[in-house]
Amino acid sequence: MYILIGNYGNETVALLQWVIEQSLTPCRLVSVDTQWAAHDWLMRVMQIQHYARRHEVMVEVLTAGKGFAHWVAQKKEFPTRKFQWCAGILKGLPLNAWLDDIDPLGQATILMGKLKVGARAYQRLSAVIEESEHFGDRKLWFPLFEHSVAERDQLIERAGFPLLKHRSLECEPCIHATKTELANLAAEDIQKTVRLEALIQQPMFTFAKSQGIQAVVQWAQQAADESIDQSMEAFTMGCGSPWGCGE
Repeated sequence: MYILIGNYGNETVALLQWVIEQSLTPCRLVSVDTQWAAHDWLMRVMQIQHYARRHEVMVEVLTAGKGFAHWVAQKKEFPTRKFQWCAGILKGLPLNAWLDDIDPLGQATILMGKLKVGARAYQRLSAVIEESEHFGDRKLWFPLFEHSVAERDQLIERAGFPLLKHRSLECEPCIHATKTELANLAAEDIQKTVRLEALIQQPMFTFAKSQGIQAVVQWAQQAADESIDQSMEAFTMGCGSPWGCGE
């Protein structure tokens, strides 16, 4: 059994298309609902799920307990770029509980969409990890590891989905949001962050002399235009990378 763990970003779509073209069966596409996604992200998720089912890829959506806001309220703090505790709790725990339930002998192969060129830290990875510590010693395979970005994009094009110019918006805002992403944060996602900041009386972001998400968005909108690195570099510095954050 193959289990594709994805978050509906570019890498997820590319790997799903590769799985379909390679007739890799049986396969399940598995994700975790963080309950902190962008207000309009669900539409993309549903479209990709429909595409997967059409091609006989089973779809599983796990729940992250009571979600991101609940854990922030419980801890009375937001995760940070340095202490990215959110991924392990929101994703690692439900994923491994589910895996142990459906695959008690640990025989499944986990698939993820990482590209070697995606981040400097990935240069130290192998395309296959025979016993992954993050997935109960199950085999972990990155089938697209040696693909170029252009080859990834061709897979996405063949799947018929638009190429995103940003990370997966499964969590929005994300602690790794770029200046451009913050400048374009939707009103709905600003307001939910305002409410959570008020609840714990702390700002989500502490840069730009932040007094809260509204000030951060205003700063991002007024800052000088500059080239923004849209790679996965930021996620490799926290604990989100093993769970495919942003992919």
